[in-house]
Amino acid sequence: MSNFGKIKSVYCKDFVTYSECIFTPSEYLNVIIGPNGSGKSTLVSAIVLCLGGEPKLLARSNFIRDYVKNGCSSAKISVEVCDERKNKGSLCDEKSVDFTRTFDKNDKSEYFINGRSYSRRDYLEAISKFNIQVNNLCQF
Repeated sequence: MSNFGKIKSVYCKDFVTYSECIFTPSEYLNVIIGPNGSGKSTLVSAIVLCLGGEPKLLARSNFIRDYVKNGCSSAKISVEVCDERKNKGSLCDEKSVDFTRTFDKNDKSEYFINGRSYSRRDYLEAISKFNIQVNNLCQF
């Protein structure tokens, strides 16, 4: 049975235009607004790429390396997901889970859950337990 995860925070380091930032959404509805160039799409890209979406979904580039900030060799994105009901018996059996993806200019990615390294397959399986639909850019 899938639970429903809420995004508690998003952290970006050397990602697209961000040197470092933390975004903490409120409890319920969040609308991202701002003038052109303020980073709205960058924030959405961070969520999608960290939670298992492919770069081509974002229509910016087909390569993860293009999301590393200019002048940097690698990037890090983390999304903390909260699930009040807990998902027992999986990799995600804590109340809050930190998913992290690091990647470099060679398109090499590494995946972490609560600081522990996982294969891409296991990482995506753990994310799927939270039913966050990264393929639907209007709903996550």
